Amino acid sequence: RVAGGATAMVSHDIEAAFADLERSCTEWKFRAEEHEHQNTLLKKELQTAESEFAQLQMELERREGAAEAAISSLQRQIHQKEADFSSLWHQHEQAERQLSGSCARTTLLEQEKSSLEQMLVDAKADHDRVQSEVDTFRQQHAALQMEADQRLRGLEQE
Repeated sequence: RVAGGATAMVSHDIEAAFADLERSCTEWKFRAEEHEHQNTLLKKELQTAESEFAQLQMELERREGAAEAAISSLQRQIHQKEADFSSLWHQHEQAERQLSGSCARTTLLEQEKSSLEQMLVDAKADHDRVQSEVDTFRQQHAALQMEADQRLRGLEQE
């Protein structure tokens, strides 16, 4: 009887241990599935972030190219305006020597000079504005790169 009681008690303990083990296995399996689901979501998030980053990178490159082309165009215009101004100023000087008594012609040339100077000022202002936009795009690119790097580090740590 004593041996039978001890056997029943050991059998009960073994069954309880198996039940605890089964519960633990179920709980760990649930946690593993939950982690797998989280990993899947994070991978999708990472893919989305990488895609968005690539699109932003392409847009930045496109805008930088457009800004550089605009700057180059403005610089050519400035050089042309300077050459035009130089040419007009030379014409003005010749006309002033030839027509020393003609105030009307001199006034006209001074107006043209003023107009060209204003055009030069405007062109330089446009150049500065475009350069500022290029600087802003570069800063945005750097911020996006840092954010992407931080996300990647965060995902790698998880």
